Amino acid sequence: MNYLKRASDFVWKEEKLFFIYMMLIKVFQGFIPYLSLLVVAGLINNVQIYVTSHRVDFNIIILLLSLQFLIAVIDSILTRLEIVVSSTIEQRVEYKLKQRILGKVIDIQYKNFEDHKFYNYLQRSQGDLGSRFFQPINTLLDIFKVSITVVTVFVYLFSFHWLFPLLSLLSAVPMYFFQKYYGMKKFYLMKYQTPSAREHNYIFSLMTSRESNKEIRIFVIGDYLKQKWAKLFSKNNEEIIGLITKHQRVNIFLDIFTAFIYAASTFVILELIFKGLIKIGDFVSIGQGIKRAQVSINILTNNIASLYEKQLFIKDYYFFLHYADNVSPKNKIKQNHKMEGKWEVYFKNASYNYPYSSKASINNINLTISSGEKIAIVGENGSGKSTLIKCLVGLYDLSDGEVLINGSHPSLVHDKISVIFQDFGKYDFSVKENIGFGRISKINEPEIIKQAAMQAEVHKLIDTLESKYDTRLGRMFENSTDLSGGQWQKIALARALVSDAKIIVLDEPTSSLDPVTEAEIFKNFKTIIGTKTTIFISHRMYASQYADRIVVMKDGQIVESGTHLELIDIDGEYKRLYSLQANMYSSEKNRQEVLMT
Repeated sequence: MNYLKRASDFVWKEEKLFFIYMMLIKVFQGFIPYLSLLVVAGLINNVQIYVTSHRVDFNIIILLLSLQFLIAVIDSILTRLEIVVSSTIEQRVEYKLKQRILGKVIDIQYKNFEDHKFYNYLQRSQGDLGSRFFQPINTLLDIFKVSITVVTVFVYLFSFHWLFPLLSLLSAVPMYFFQKYYGMKKFYLMKYQTPSAREHNYIFSLMTSRESNKEIRIFVIGDYLKQKWAKLFSKNNEEIIGLITKHQRVNIFLDIFTAFIYAASTFVILELIFKGLIKIGDFVSIGQGIKRAQVSINILTNNIASLYEKQLFIKDYYFFLHYADNVSPKNKIKQNHKMEGKWEVYFKNASYNYPYSSKASINNINLTISSGEKIAIVGENGSGKSTLIKCLVGLYDLSDGEVLINGSHPSLVHDKISVIFQDFGKYDFSVKENIGFGRISKINEPEIIKQAAMQAEVHKLIDTLESKYDTRLGRMFENSTDLSGGQWQKIALARALVSDAKIIVLDEPTSSLDPVTEAEIFKNFKTIIGTKTTIFISHRMYASQYADRIVVMKDGQIVESGTHLELIDIDGEYKRLYSLQANMYSSEKNRQEVLMT
């Protein structure tokens, strides 16, 4: 119950006033069944007096009818108020809980996004968040409400015979243990199904996504994916339906047992009537009271048992919040130097292993990049280039060794680093926002945004758009304009260039650009970058000639370092890669010449 207490403390702290409102509503609702029984008994007993003696005080009947009407109205008002207050708490709590989730995904170490367990907890901590979080707390309040009802009805029944409360209680014992068992089974089934649920949801989103739907049509794999989705979905459904069927099967036997208890109670009531110990109104109210007690006890036991299941969601939520609690290394690492002066990059014996992988993606890297130096990192796919960059910008914490920028951990100087990744972000926001995200403090300064767009050779394109820099990009929303892959990459390049960062990191910055634009950007590369320290990755070997120094990686290690001419003279890995690409272009040129003749 520790997690339930934490949730209750959270709701009490954040929504104290509405929490008090809810408690008061539950208290009043708890007394209504007892008051209804008293009024019903009084009404029928007075009718019986009138039938037998033709004498009755009509003022009492009017009073009782008025009370019955008033109780019905109050009950209806309280029910509506409960819905409003409960919905308000759920919505406000959901807002605050999602804020905490967003804070977590921003702060948590990026390596966790490579971990499937992280995604499982993330998925289970979402979906109707406010409702699922407040539900067990509301269940606790319902237990309090129903407890008032049970106690007051028991007192009423006990005033007629001690067996009535006992018989009502008897039917609740098996119900409690079974509901607790079912709640546990239901949660663990959901937990077991999380990976397959994620997979069938992924397939569904894949088939309904504009980006992937093109290939699905071209390769005619729609039926294959549909069958794959259906198999996973059906398997989960069968398991859920199987559990529900078992649950209802047992419920039938429990209902039969409850009906038997009610029948036994009716015999006791009839005995009291035959002995003249109770009136007709008492007979009716006792029957209603027993039924009400049984229903209330069943609700009470169901609620108590379901608390176990419902609080497991809260447990998952808090587990997610504390998942890999080393979320922010900058809180543990001291700054070594002032954030000014020369911006050097220093790798010392740097190694990194991905989660659940025994092989190092980068291994024992030693590299110094001087302030203002332009470095090209080249190598085959899987050589460790992108991993090295992610360690440099602070997305990954090294498994061993260290990386320092200006003498400090990368996470402490992240605002001085600008990056464009190969899988760069495409934000369905305005052009201004897509570029301005690179320097959020200047997002409302159009001249700075425009200058970056001009450097990235994308201003002319933006000028043709209907709303210029206010045009919404993408296809997700109305009145938006989508761009080609190359145009999106220019926007991403502008986002990197708009920053006032001291270090620029470019991972395949021109991979989607046409040859003319690419040549123009590399031609003006040093003018655009200026004195900033620059590291770029490119598979186009000729682009590395624009760098002051070239670093060659293979199997997670640096195998060569030098200028283009120095590395060509070494006749090693760089020359091999360069020659392969040069021969490819030469072969293509010869092929075209043959076709032209």
